[in-house]
Amino acid sequence: TVLISDEAKAINKFLDTIEKHAWYYGLSFNKSKCVVLKMNAANDTEFGNGTKVLAGKETIYLHLHP
Repeated sequence: TVLISDEAKAINKFLDTIEKHAWYYGLSFNKSKCVVLKMNAANDTEFGNGTKVLAGKETIYLHLHP
C-alpha cells in the first residue's frame, strides 16, 4: 500500500481509516515492515494508536516470483 500526501496529518488519517476498515476483515499492518519516506517534512507519521511509523531513506517492494 502506498499513501502519498504533502501533509503528515492527512497520512495519519489515511492510516487510521485503513486500519479500522482492515480490522473489520481480520487484517492489519505489519508495523515493523512499514516505512515512511519523508521529503522536506518535519512532522511524524503515526498509526491510529499513536505508534510512529519508522522513517527510512528507502523501502523494499515485496512481490511473488512465479
